[in-house]
Amino acid sequence: MRHTLYLVAVATLIAPLCGSHHRVPRVVVHHAADLAPGMRMAVDDLVQDLAEITSERVIEGGPQLPPCTPGLLHIAVVDDARAPDPQAYTIDEERCTDGHLVIVRGGSLRATQ
Repeated sequence: MRHTLYLVAVATLIAPLCGSHHRVPRVVVHHAADLAPGMRMAVDDLVQDLAEITSERVIEGGPQLPPCTPGLLHIAVVDDARAPDPQAYTIDEERCTDGHLVIVRGGSLRATQ
């Protein structure tokens, strides 16, 4: 998951630089407090990597999915046990002016890792 989230985050951060805004958005990573150990390690790595990429402090938010907010990059890591394939995961993105909401959903804790 670290590499998947890392690539999603890098692509999302680079996208605005290709346009007219030329600035990196503030980053908020959302996740549940009771993540499985493997997921927690992946989220910790993501937060550290994004802080290095942006040279900014990355904010950690709770599991509540936020709306897309201009000027912010929200990345939500969500386990979704209702998914038909327990090994599948999806990555959805919503853009709003210079803001992004990226949701990574796994069909199980193992898939989200």
